[in-house]
Amino acid sequence: MAAIDSNTTTSTTTGPLGGPRVALLLAVLIDAATLGAALLVAGAAATAFLLLRSRAGSIDPSFRDAAAAVTLCAAVVPAWTAWQWQALADGGATFGGRAVAIAPVRMPTARSAVAARLALHPVSITAWYWLAATLTVLAAPGSTALEWLAAGAGILATLMALLALASLVVRMVRPATRPQLDVTAPASAIGR
Repeated sequence: MAAIDSNTTTSTTTGPLGGPRVALLLAVLIDAATLGAALLVAGAAATAFLLLRSRAGSIDPSFRDAAAAVTLCAAVVPAWTAWQWQALADGGATFGGRAVAIAPVRMPTARSAVAARLALHPVSITAWYWLAATLTVLAAPGSTALEWLAAGAGILATLMALLALASLVVRMVRPATRPQLDVTAPASAIGR
């Protein structure tokens, strides 16, 4: 059902649900759905918390209550990313990849190599955007250093998103093509 080419880390899985295109697309959709579900649950919990604290909206919530609700929602993205990183580091596939039985990718053994590969993995795009948004919020007017860091994180996230999207489109057209991540940060070359 699944095989990994000995020269690359590209999965040639056909998956139980159809060809490699279907398996890859389903894996991406499942990963996006888990993030969406986590955001919806956090939003519902934050809304319920604010309704409880404001007596069903009859009074305005305090600044601390509002900050707690926003913090709950803001914590979802890094938590989801860490969960996906753990799945990648342990099993070589994201939650969506495991759900559709995509063959796991051999991860490098050196911690620095694993960190580099995870930082460049498409699931990290959400973390880079979260970092850019957090730095933007923290940047006081006139603090150009944080503004530049926020802009850099945002630009990096956008470039990563475009590369991931291009890689997905190419892999939909030609399933045997190596993912962009394997070209950018090959598991065999990192950490040598």
